[in-house]
Amino acid sequence: MKNLCLLMIAAGILVLWVSGDGPEAAGSGRPVMKVPNEDFDEVRTLVTDALNERTTISAAVGVAHRGKIIWLDALGMANGPQGVRATAHTAYPVASITKPLTATAIMLLAERGELDISEPAEKYMKPLEFAAHRGKSADVTIKHLLNHTSGLPMHFNYFYVDEPYEPQPLEDTLNRYGFLMHAPGEVYQYSNLGYGVLGYIISQVSGMPYEEFMRKEIFEPLGMQTSWIGYLPERRGVTAEKYGFDLKPIPHIRMDTPAAGEAFAAAYDLVRFGMFHLKNKIPTAAGLLSPGTIDAMQREADETAEYTGDRYAMGWFFREDDFGYRTVWHEGGIGGARSIIKLVPDEDIAVVVLLNSWNPELPGRVANEVIGTLLPEFKNNMERGSAPAASGFESFEGDPEFTGLYRGEIKTYVGNFPVYMVFQEDGDVHFLKDLEIDKTWVLQNQTFFDKVLNNTGISGNRIYGWVDGRIRTPDAMRQPQVLAIDIVRDGDRLSGSVSALSAAERMYYGLSHYIELEKQD
Repeated sequence: MKNLCLLMIAAGILVLWVSGDGPEAAGSGRPVMKVPNEDFDEVRTLVTDALNERTTISAAVGVAHRGKIIWLDALGMANGPQGVRATAHTAYPVASITKPLTATAIMLLAERGELDISEPAEKYMKPLEFAAHRGKSADVTIKHLLNHTSGLPMHFNYFYVDEPYEPQPLEDTLNRYGFLMHAPGEVYQYSNLGYGVLGYIISQVSGMPYEEFMRKEIFEPLGMQTSWIGYLPERRGVTAEKYGFDLKPIPHIRMDTPAAGEAFAAAYDLVRFGMFHLKNKIPTAAGLLSPGTIDAMQREADETAEYTGDRYAMGWFFREDDFGYRTVWHEGGIGGARSIIKLVPDEDIAVVVLLNSWNPELPGRVANEVIGTLLPEFKNNMERGSAPAASGFESFEGDPEFTGLYRGEIKTYVGNFPVYMVFQEDGDVHFLKDLEIDKTWVLQNQTFFDKVLNNTGISGNRIYGWVDGRIRTPDAMRQPQVLAIDIVRDGDRLSGSVSALSAAERMYYGLSHYIELEKQD
């Protein structure tokens, strides 16, 4: 009889864990596994269709409205071979959603008076410093790092746990790639490297490793019990495995900028994080950030910088008119995983969608359908296609301001290499050889030249494109590669970055190098 009573008590606890006792419990901080909501049946069908079509392996969804979690669910398999189903408490690699988490930590230190985001970043990252090809390194503030206007280039460098390569310390990464390709505050350039530096600053200022600070000061106060930084093999049982286009597992990664993309989090945890940034009451996080700081994180972009798309404040993208509403969000994407957290601040709505496969459209589509279910006007505008056209690059058709021959060099950590570019009147852009360049060097580096820039785009004086070429540094020669060019014209001068992007079955790296050229008479 005693054993029967114990069994009944255990069963009762299990029922409470699995079902909760309604949306109120989900918003109170007591973990629940699932909050059903028939209002989202059409959205659930959208996810189910993706599962049936094998365009994703699993999806976890969390929705909060007016301070309560109103839908919490997960469909599909967190680990197919082991038969482990996904739940709202399964930790997914959330990639760049790490950035608003890191930004929250920086702003916490700022509110405590331990740093000032308007001061030079180098004050807090000694002995590290930036190399300034453009502007002054002392002019880079923490705020520039937060909103990607520091002048640092694009950067990512992934190391798979089933391969022998190890990520180098941030110090080495900064020495090789931590250069300013634009003056601070001049151009918006999304940069993992900047957020890697913010993680370093967090550890320097707090005296704690970045991972420990995030756990103690962010995750625990917010009740994010299934969140951490960096792949932890011992937590594999509660971690979603990643899957590629062929539905084969992809190993987890480490990176040289963990504060930019190494967070793991569950849908339940992230929807609580979203509620916090909607200023909903979370008792354990009382006083974590002031309402004014939360507003600033969602609104304060660098008004002096040139943008080619949506604006970025401090850890968050935002759009003033997203189908009639102001929205704030961040997406995450890495080989085998996609994610989004999207807020509608004026309507007190937070939506989280996590996948363990590379489906770039589904998270945003699900998030918008959820918002449309709650806001009929949003849905009507979405169906009419009345969202404003996204600004950005237009196809480059030729421009007299660019036309001509340019001579310069690409700077790398192993040396500088000469390069020529020709902008033709018809819009073609070429990399050239045999123009007074040392013949021995040309024979050794022919792949730099005789290449046509592809998919060339232009926005104002900024031009980009892709070219078949190689950057012959030890880092870049680990894998086959193509080159991405991102340059700005200033009179007769072109400057910016040429980035080696791995062109292999797995996503490995985007390593940027400074390029500078002068127009020849």
